[in-house]
Amino acid sequence: MDASTIVIHKGKNIIAKKIKSRSENKNEKIFQYNALNEADGAQFIINTVKKLIEQGYKTSDFFLLYRRSRHIYPYKIYFEKYQFDIPLKTIHSAKGQEAKVVFIVGLTATSFPYVWEDPRIIQIIKKTELRKKDEEERRIFYVAMTRAKEKLFLISEKYNESEFCSDIPTIFKKVEISEKQLTEEMLSPKIKEVFSLIKRGKLVSEIAEMKESNISTIESYVSLLIRHGLLDVKNFVADEVYKMIAFYIPENISQPRLNQIKKKLPEGISYGQIRWVIADLKKKDKI
Repeated sequence: MDASTIVIHKGKNIIAKKIKSRSENKNEKIFQYNALNEADGAQFIINTVKKLIEQGYKTSDFFLLYRRSRHIYPYKIYFEKYQFDIPLKTIHSAKGQEAKVVFIVGLTATSFPYVWEDPRIIQIIKKTELRKKDEEERRIFYVAMTRAKEKLFLISEKYNESEFCSDIPTIFKKVEISEKQLTEEMLSPKIKEVFSLIKRGKLVSEIAEMKESNISTIESYVSLLIRHGLLDVKNFVADEVYKMIAFYIPENISQPRLNQIKKKLPEGISYGQIRWVIADLKKKDKI
């Protein structure tokens, strides 16, 4: 059984069957890069493509796949800045196509799978429909994985790994974690603006309304800023709430499931508060 088969079989309602790998090199491991941010991930892609071209690959041998347009936007900005051209495709548009080398971007806990990101979803959608949505996201990730004929690169984020990446056994992949340090100057324009507004005393809900953005997106930006020490979690979560949330977060787990933690907590505690406590604990290397 190969890595893509294991990932797709993690779905609860997936029919168990043998799925053949499309990879022509059975000994080739998946390479996962946990970037500091999108700029770091984009630079990793540029460096990797240049090395592979030096080894004999052609520009037509590459695909860069993404789930949604908002996942690829920061990469496009960076690529345009450095005049770097690589075929960009949505995972849906790449179905039925293959490339020797495939990069999949946007593999963060808050982006892919896109199921638990908005707490309002949980309030209005039945659990069975949420399960179907999770399984659909898993199938899409499987499609992306199986586009690679020779090499597969997963671009995730440090401290914010997608559960789909976590589902791939370590025997099938090599993981590199970025050692770069995030500074205010390295922030993307969107996150830098949120950071500035928070420093001016704006609430997360106010920023979401001002930016006409999903509140969970702003919460994820705050999580990143907390993880890297640019914001203090004490400004967002009271001490007693912090202790309560931390009590229910498992130790030695790369990506805690937010919905499972939420079920154990009082109704008034938000997903944002859980995210921020997790971010702070990861900063302290406690999970």
